[in-house]
Amino acid sequence: MIFITGATGFVGSYICRALLLRGEKLRCLKRPTSSMALLEDVQHLIEWVEGSINDILWLDEQMQGVEKIIHAAAMVSFDEGQKEALDQNIELTKNLVNVALSKPIKQFLQVSSIAAIGQAAKGEVISEKHHWENSMQNVSDYAYSKHQAEMEVWRGIHESLPGVIVNPSVVLGPCPFQQSTGKLLSYIKEGNTYYTDGSISLVDVRDVAEAVVGLIENNTVGERFILNAGELTYLQFFSSLRAHWQLKGRLKQVGKTTLSAARFLEGTTQFFTDKKRQISQDIIRQVGQHSVYSSEKIEQHLDFHFRPLAETIAWTCASISSFDKTF
Repeated sequence: MIFITGATGFVGSYICRALLLRGEKLRCLKRPTSSMALLEDVQHLIEWVEGSINDILWLDEQMQGVEKIIHAAAMVSFDEGQKEALDQNIELTKNLVNVALSKPIKQFLQVSSIAAIGQAAKGEVISEKHHWENSMQNVSDYAYSKHQAEMEVWRGIHESLPGVIVNPSVVLGPCPFQQSTGKLLSYIKEGNTYYTDGSISLVDVRDVAEAVVGLIENNTVGERFILNAGELTYLQFFSSLRAHWQLKGRLKQVGKTTLSAARFLEGTTQFFTDKKRQISQDIIRQVGQHSVYSSEKIEQHLDFHFRPLAETIAWTCASISSFDKTF
């Protein structure tokens, strides 16, 4: 039996499907308000439990018969004023690790993020050996929460937890516009034409799921793995999406000065209308960053091959219309 958190989310749903195809028995956590839309056709094949990871006694009861845990649940937000909510990423991981340490668990797999690895020096190719630089001036609250959540897993590993961590880059695939990368896809599909200097690291959601399953099947522990298919500049990425959707108009580059001015105007509007800011400090901070991540370790460990980004973008654009914006 595999216990999974975040099963109803974008990445978690693909992990569930990949495991079901291999005949695995799944016990998945959900909230009473969780949408089942991403697993609607296979939800009857899964044992569902409703509860909270904050309830240690309840969580302890759910571990009966569980051999492996996949922790894919996390709040993803780059909005300002979300630090307290994002701190739950740390607390929930801590609770799950503590319960797992008290059970005969064979493997604990944490779905983290490249955001947890930290910033690199100019020209550096980031690998699993990269060390986090604890500077809140250079990382988002989300990145900090994911890093600290990872530290809970490493703490567990030092206390005999058979843990393993994956660090996906920005996960791409057909997903609801209000979830995960769907917000970025929605920005382009709605006809917005502004982009910034910088690059984005991307990976196919199917590759993330297959890599997770590969690590589960060979019982890998005590390691972390970057999952990244490659990088595109924002101009390349946005142009590719627009070409697939046959959108008209010319893309226009904006810099930090323009974004900072727009952010100031948003702040003035927010003061009088309570309208939420769309341009965060993190968006401005990312302008001009060109990070490169190496996936050589997972490729060698599992003899794994990532799908080309062109293929992933084409699949995503062809399938995204099946999701409603309000989904």
